[in-house]
Amino acid sequence: MSTKREHNTKLQQERIARGWNQEELAAQLGVDARTVRRWEGGQPVRPYNIAGLTKLFGKSAKELGLIEEGPGEDADLATVAARISSPDRPVLSSNLLAGFRSLPIPPTPMIGRAQELDSIKQLLRREEVRLLTLAGPGGVGKTRLAVQVAAELQEMFAEGVFFVDLAPVRDPFLVARMIADALGVQEAGGQPLLENLKAYLQGRRSLLLLDNFEQVIDAAPLLAELLATCWGIKLLVTSREVLRLRGEHEFIVPPLALPEPPSAKAPPDPVALQNSAAVALFVQRTQAIKPDFKLTATNSAAIAEICIRLDGLPLAIELAAAKSKVLPPQALLSDLGNRMHLGVLRDLPSRQQTIHDSIAWSYDLLTIREQRLFRRLCVFVSGCTLHAAEAVCIAPEDQSYSLMDEVISLIDKSLLLPLKYVEGEEPRITMLEMIHEYGLKCLEESGEAEITRDAHALYYLALAEQAELLGSQAQSWLRRLEVEHQNLRTALHRVFLRGSSETAWRLCASLWPFWRAHGHLSEGRSWLDQALEQDADIAPAIRAKVLSGAGILAGLQGSYEQAQERCQESLALFRQLGDQQGSATSLNFLAQIATWKSAYAQAHKLGEEALALFRELNDAPGIIDTLVTLATASFNEGNYASAGALAGECLQLSRAQGNTSGMARSLWLQGVGSFMQGDHAKADALLTESLALSKEVGDKRGIADALVILAYTAFYQGGPDRMRELLDEALELHRAVGDRRGIALGLYGQGWLAIGQGDYVTAHHRHRESLAILLELGHQWFSILCIEGLAFSASQQAHFVLAARLWGIASALREAIGAPIPPLLELMYERVITNVRSQLGQEAYTLAWTEGRKMQPDEIYKLL
Repeated sequence: MSTKREHNTKLQQERIARGWNQEELAAQLGVDARTVRRWEGGQPVRPYNIAGLTKLFGKSAKELGLIEEGPGEDADLATVAARISSPDRPVLSSNLLAGFRSLPIPPTPMIGRAQELDSIKQLLRREEVRLLTLAGPGGVGKTRLAVQVAAELQEMFAEGVFFVDLAPVRDPFLVARMIADALGVQEAGGQPLLENLKAYLQGRRSLLLLDNFEQVIDAAPLLAELLATCWGIKLLVTSREVLRLRGEHEFIVPPLALPEPPSAKAPPDPVALQNSAAVALFVQRTQAIKPDFKLTATNSAAIAEICIRLDGLPLAIELAAAKSKVLPPQALLSDLGNRMHLGVLRDLPSRQQTIHDSIAWSYDLLTIREQRLFRRLCVFVSGCTLHAAEAVCIAPEDQSYSLMDEVISLIDKSLLLPLKYVEGEEPRITMLEMIHEYGLKCLEESGEAEITRDAHALYYLALAEQAELLGSQAQSWLRRLEVEHQNLRTALHRVFLRGSSETAWRLCASLWPFWRAHGHLSEGRSWLDQALEQDADIAPAIRAKVLSGAGILAGLQGSYEQAQERCQESLALFRQLGDQQGSATSLNFLAQIATWKSAYAQAHKLGEEALALFRELNDAPGIIDTLVTLATASFNEGNYASAGALAGECLQLSRAQGNTSGMARSLWLQGVGSFMQGDHAKADALLTESLALSKEVGDKRGIADALVILAYTAFYQGGPDRMRELLDEALELHRAVGDRRGIALGLYGQGWLAIGQGDYVTAHHRHRESLAILLELGHQWFSILCIEGLAFSASQQAHFVLAARLWGIASALREAIGAPIPPLLELMYERVITNVRSQLGQEAYTLAWTEGRKMQPDEIYKLL
């Protein structure tokens, strides 16, 4: 068709003759009305739309003015029908995809998307295209196409291609969290997660594939903000709805190319029919369940008609092909025809109507009991265990039958995916998202939605409260809660929406240890704050637990004042209730906060009181945690004998209890004490054992802490390459869990590595970067070490006045918090200070040193 034609009067006349306006024609074709206006204005029509128009109007392409006069009509239409992917196009291999950070591995080769792949790749290669939305109805294959595009464009993005699955979430607030999880960006103190995300992406050439965006469409401004601040990234979005953002480029994903309608006089040639992408997909999926199936002259007409009636939608074709296990093509076509009701649901796009009917047909084939189980299973998000399904979905009248038998039946009928097995975990029931959405609709229409959602929330409340009793199985329970995170979020949304205050508070009270352990600090604080903001008559015991959790999460993010206030309030409530265990827990938290604030006398007072209560209760986990708190306070004070004794008692008790985490932490404390006293060989042995135990339980923070100190021992034993390797590994882990204190320690170590190699400029930058984090958190003990590191670098660069002032600031801070210089550093510091004093002269040195002692830590930046 010539692009010079001013107006397509033939197409317009045919439309008007049928009484359709442009919007109605667009709806029947599954395109936008603007597309129809462009066609009638003379713009060319793509081949896959030509096939749809000729079928809809029952006229040839030439009769509709869609192709130029010239070659024979049949030849033109054959060319249009044959435009599918070349069999020579390489299929993305599993080995190639395994190299990606997060792209899912396609289970089958892609069929019929050569033109779309090339068009999308050309768009993404254009510099001005930074946001590309692949839009279209559900089941059209947007995700599969997007994954293939992302995989084939990997060389464009030096810093990675990342897949972000948004199907499990409905809350736009969680989009940033899901993107951060895909990138490995974790919580960082009190900084908003979005700011951390933007900082991480700044300057990186990466592609983010955001899948299933339609249910979080209100988060579209977040994408605009990322694009505005992160110049190197591009976003590839799949959605049923375009985002309507400035700079957005749209690509409407079409159905698969269809065969020509079969003629009763001349059945289609099976060889030629294989050139139809829709038919090729049907044959491929049928052969997956019936290896001996073949496309023949006998069944070709029925198969062609099946694909046409399903409008070439991949999901609908796959669902239909699954029935070939029990129905031959002609019988399948007959049943399919009885259940196709195109145009009935006019508020939905036409191809969604087709998918709806296809799934409805599968649903109608189920027994009443199977239907009930299927729609109730749809209350879960990201699947569920068999135990959860039994607890939530099985009605009292159905208690006598086997859930496993019914699940297997639903898998066979393609409404559930095969059970998902992960080593060490219960098998999970999962389903395709389109089927899940259909099931939710059925659940609403059944009148069972409210009672099923309530059962779902109560099940996850029971699970969370069971997990609260962590004991020796803490790690396995924490892993289980992570797997169920989306269901837990759904349960929380439900109970807050329903105004079920007590249930909401109980969930929050039970989940905060999980949020703390797995680094979901901002999200956890958000839920806890939401509970605390409710004006509800909550049992004091539950309120006290929520306050404890809110306090400790606030403390981990550096909000020490809020942390202290909430833990004090929880302590008051526990004491009113006579709850000694709760009181001991709050006291230990307050002792930890005091240690973070370098208030060691207060830390000892609170910790000793907590320890006495835990001993009275014979609460071994509580005793172990408090011994760690007290040992840390003693260590920071320079009381290594006391710290060693407390760590030794902690180790002995942990071994007796089989508490691997406690053993790892005790050995770490002993190792740090040995290191600071200059016994590097002993420190190395203790830390190596601690590292092994932390790895055994999957404690990332414990692993990272051990690696950092092992790196320091490597530094003093003359192994700079080993130190760098250990610090890099530790920093990666600390960043993964969002431990800003740990990140600062790693940077501090990099500073000393630079000093050891004579690179004082790099040392200065690393110690300054570390100090900025520590001052923000309020960790004075570690801040002092960074200030002394800065003083050391300054002295080596002949900045003697600056060095003297920095030594003065450090000296005053050590006196203020009662933390002497560790023995390991005394001799080295003394040599450097002596040199600075010699270079300046005693009077000038004393003057600069005294000026430094009068300065506050945050005034350091005036000097640097």
